[in-house]
Amino acid sequence: MRSSLSIFVLLHSALSAWSFSPKLPLTSFDRLHRHGRNLAVHPSSPRSRTRFDQSDDIQSSRVSNRLLSTNDDAVDSTLEVIDNLILKRLVRFANHVPALASLYYFGLISTSSMMGPSVAPIGEATLAGVLTKYVGMTSNAEFSAMFPTLVTPANPIFLVWPIISVLQLLTVSVSALKPGAPVLSQNDLSSLSLANLAATGWLILSSGAEAGLPPPLGCALVLPLVPLLSGYALRNPRYFSSTSPTFGKFVFQVFSSFTTIASFLALAVELQHGGRIPFFLGRPEFSAAAFLSLAAATVMRQRQGIARKFVTFGALGGILWRRVSLALADGFGRTALLGLAKSASFWGTSLITLWAFGRLLDSDDKYGDNL
Repeated sequence: MRSSLSIFVLLHSALSAWSFSPKLPLTSFDRLHRHGRNLAVHPSSPRSRTRFDQSDDIQSSRVSNRLLSTNDDAVDSTLEVIDNLILKRLVRFANHVPALASLYYFGLISTSSMMGPSVAPIGEATLAGVLTKYVGMTSNAEFSAMFPTLVTPANPIFLVWPIISVLQLLTVSVSALKPGAPVLSQNDLSSLSLANLAATGWLILSSGAEAGLPPPLGCALVLPLVPLLSGYALRNPRYFSSTSPTFGKFVFQVFSSFTTIASFLALAVELQHGGRIPFFLGRPEFSAAAFLSLAAATVMRQRQGIARKFVTFGALGGILWRRVSLALADGFGRTALLGLAKSASFWGTSLITLWAFGRLLDSDDKYGDNL
């Protein structure tokens, strides 16, 4: 009886203690199990919302990146079309504008100088009148008559100035407008523009010459700049490649070769009529000898193109033709024949002209079509 009562008291005490005592702390396994169950059962809890938001942000970021990439591709494609169809051609034409502008000015001045002021555009109300305002009263033919030398070419030779203008216009226009790569590079265009400006300056200076006065010193100083500048493109290594366009070289060869001979002539005029070097003043044979020595060095030079050879031969032939024409004008009598026979410059011009003709017919590769 006592033992039964003791067992009951112990059971009752144990139940009472379990009912009123605080709960024991959970183990790590219990906490992990309950945390996972709470996330599954309570999706609205803060931690659950954090994970769902991160997932949504990742998906939104991927969609946004795809949209931005598609938008960038569309913009790049549109800009590429605009560049190729409009801006590329516009920029290319703009690169040629300075050469065209200098060519227009050079052609205007050369036409005015060749024809004289009687037919030159005049008047302040027109653009041509303003641009030709400083052109003097002396034409190219009159300049040659004022300061004759034994190496002055016949007047038709000076018609090459408008021919050079036409060649430049064709070359620059084709380079600016033709499909594909331009014929002229930026360096070519810049050198051509500078050469045109130098030639224009020489034409303006020569047009201001007056009878009875020495020729302007600027004629002998400015004109050599023209072949130096116009020949820059020919001295550029780009033109030595087999892919270089012959059409692009032609205008530079004509321009530089004629102005080379013209600069030698300007030197002869300065020596004979300028008086700055007294030894040559009034001595046409010595002045002609200086010209012919420089002309011979030009004919001797290798790697000349067909255009340069032809222009050089034409200029020297024009000098020889003028010498013979003057003799014919005197009746080709005994005095004229003796004058030609005793003229060292006449024989020198004849020999160098024949030499230039032989070089023109020479097709040896060592005289290639580079310069």
